[in-house]
Amino acid sequence: MNIAYSGHRPKKLPKEFGYNLDNKYWSEVKNIIKNDIKYLKPDNIYCGMALGFDSIVAEAIIELKKEKYDINFIAGISFEGQENNWVQESKNKYRQYLQFADDIIILNKQYTKSCMFERNKLMIDNADILIAFTDTIEGGTGHAIKLAKSKGIKVYIISPNKIIEKMNNI
Repeated sequence: MNIAYSGHRPKKLPKEFGYNLDNKYWSEVKNIIKNDIKYLKPDNIYCGMALGFDSIVAEAIIELKKEKYDINFIAGISFEGQENNWVQESKNKYRQYLQFADDIIILNKQYTKSCMFERNKLMIDNADILIAFTDTIEGGTGHAIKLAKSKGIKVYIISPNKIIEKMNNI
């Protein structure tokens, strides 16, 4: 069984998430991902390697690998050098994440209008389950959800707004 993860970048999420992946909202998302992986015991996990949600997925996978969970981590990268315009800290983390990937698939030599959709297609074509982090069906995550549903793939949603509500009530 294979899982693909898709979710928004910080600029498309409620402000509570932001770019600081160590805050309580992202930590809760990471815990949910880790628990899902432990429960589902997937053979392969496909991660799109963008900022925000994809970074949290990578961190969750790496933490589980360090705990000796047998996880095959496949990094689906839209284009070579996708991290080049990121801040240095994000570039450094991205390169660390890739060191733990069991397979790295780079779909394009450079950015194209369709490269993110191609990455989503790669992940969905190889998935049995899509876990999406969204409260909308807009953008790339919406595209991934629609594609998964059109192929009869199970889709599970982690709601950013429900995470905020939960964390604000603790």
